[in-house]
Amino acid sequence: MNTVWANKVLMVRPVRFGWNRETSLDNPHMTEPTEEAQAEALREFDGLAKALTRAGIGVQVFDDTPEPATPDSIFPNNWFSTHEGGKLVLYPMSQPSRAAERKPEIVDWLRAHYPNVVDLTAHETEGRALEGTGSLVFGLGTGVAFAGLSARTDGDLAIGLCGRLGFRPVLFRTMDFDGRPAYHTNILMALGEGFCLLCEEAVHPEDRSQVLDSIASCGVLVALSLDQMRAFTGNGLQLQGPRGLVFVLSDRGAAAVRPDQRRAIESKTEIVTAPLDTIERVAGGSARCMLAELF
Repeated sequence: MNTVWANKVLMVRPVRFGWNRETSLDNPHMTEPTEEAQAEALREFDGLAKALTRAGIGVQVFDDTPEPATPDSIFPNNWFSTHEGGKLVLYPMSQPSRAAERKPEIVDWLRAHYPNVVDLTAHETEGRALEGTGSLVFGLGTGVAFAGLSARTDGDLAIGLCGRLGFRPVLFRTMDFDGRPAYHTNILMALGEGFCLLCEEAVHPEDRSQVLDSIASCGVLVALSLDQMRAFTGNGLQLQGPRGLVFVLSDRGAAAVRPDQRRAIESKTEIVTAPLDTIERVAGGSARCMLAELF
């Protein structure tokens, strides 16, 4: 594949990071935090930003604001995405605390740089959600987008957006390690240059064949276990650095990669990691969730 990957990302530095009661209802990866969670998350955030900068990835950082309180603001990829041709998509969120993450300063900056806007946020009043590149895993260079159906991923909205962006949608049912639908698609799969990380066990048995058929064009399949999914190995992001491709994972996610899997990934890209233990434990998301590509 000759895919154009993003070489710059947007990150939001947390101010009131913490456990979010609203989003904990369907995210079993979350646990209640310690009193030091904000300080620990800030150290981890800065560590990831520095690791990306060392790899030559551009990092556009915005500081969150204390009000309104947005404990999950560290995950901006859920409320917007950018695309080639100056396209910006603003997504409807499943919970009010997450909709509040669309802070005016960031939205205004994005609109100034990406004037072709698709605004889906009005669907929040209908109780319908599509949470960005958490809900949709775009197969850049393949024309396919994957969406695991859940309360945070409305199938009709996914189909409509894919049509506007020129992707063929592949919708499927999922099962997290607790038996409920996985809260986001990007917790169980990631697409890189010539490879795909996928936890097949998290895909509903009746939908696995269509998913496997659809990822054939994405390259080598790196099959993940449920334990690896729990370790956030599937929550990675492919980016383009000046010296070559880099695939970003947390330390925990990378440590769970088997030697044969690592060889398959490193034959295509360099792996860049940073410790994100507190962010993963408290907020239930990892490296990919923290990074919103700027194309």
